[in-house]
Amino acid sequence: MDQYIWIVFGVLGGVVGLFLPQIAEKMALQKMRKKDLELESKPFYRSAQLKVYSLIWSGIGWAACAYIYELSLVLLCSLLIWSIGIVVVIVDVRIHIISNEAVLLLAALGVVIQLKLFGVKALLMSILLTIIVMIVLISVGNMVGLWKVGAGDVKLIGSMVLILGRSYIVYGIIIMAASMGVFSLGGMMMKKLNRYSMIPFAPFIVSGIMAGILAMLFLI
Repeated sequence: MDQYIWIVFGVLGGVVGLFLPQIAEKMALQKMRKKDLELESKPFYRSAQLKVYSLIWSGIGWAACAYIYELSLVLLCSLLIWSIGIVVVIVDVRIHIISNEAVLLLAALGVVIQLKLFGVKALLMSILLTIIVMIVLISVGNMVGLWKVGAGDVKLIGSMVLILGRSYIVYGIIIMAASMGVFSLGGMMMKKLNRYSMIPFAPFIVSGIMAGILAMLFLI
């Protein structure tokens, strides 16, 4: 790719990032209305501060993807995954719900990436691995009582497996587990979390997806 085109993508990603909190807020409102519930008013989710966070994270992600991979359909899918991931995180932190529509869109983008990079055989293996992982997660959760891990979390992890495939899922799992461990340990040390605390898992899962995407684009 052109030496400086990644800067253009970084700027575009930042512009897109400005609108992601607004999209997330509308999605959260829609989800709560479906449950006949009121969306609690929290100024932070409409604040300039959140928009700046989103701008920075989106801009960095788009720039990084464009820097390490050529302009292609795979790159476009990767950028969309990055942006959708930010929306999923905001909504889950906001109302503890992971949108089925967002998960399906992530999975569809994962299918395109697997087909373009690795072919039909790799895609079929990724689908099989996704099914196995989801069955294991649901089974283990039922056995040991992981009631804090919702169906949305399981489906989001499934989409991560489908996006990254068997070759790169290890990167996603490592970052997901590491970020979750650091957050939980830090929270307990500061006495802000305990074993009964309800925390959204999307930020950790999406961190794994983003790290896996970068590793895949860099190593492919």
